[in-house]
Amino acid sequence: MSIIDTLITDRTEKGHYEIEDLNRVGEAMQYVAARLCSCGWDVAVDPRTDWKWTDRVTLAEAQRYLRNLQKIRNALVPFPSTPSVPSGAAPFTAKEANDIEKILQDVDELITKMAAAWFYCGEVYTGEV
Repeated sequence: MSIIDTLITDRTEKGHYEIEDLNRVGEAMQYVAARLCSCGWDVAVDPRTDWKWTDRVTLAEAQRYLRNLQKIRNALVPFPSTPSVPSGAAPFTAKEANDIEKILQDVDELITKMAAAWFYCGEVYTGEV
């Protein structure tokens, strides 16, 4: 099980985006960015993953969070159904929170499919580097 398996995309309006979500999604951003880098994409992100219950999300921190997400989403051509990065600031609505986590799931799926395509097309067997 990877961090991607912990992402939530079905919150209702009664759901809340808590500090634990910020930490979990920050870790997922790092994971997806590392997978992109392993495939040759230079995607540097710096999400915060040390949020505590007493912390408050400032506008600058929310913008940094969304900038990191935008870098990840921009790395590959997304699915037509992949949501856009929210333009708002924290606190995120349930829809925005769902969209944030869906973007990470979609990009992770694209990376998996891309890596599988290298095998199917014979790229890994050519001996070329």
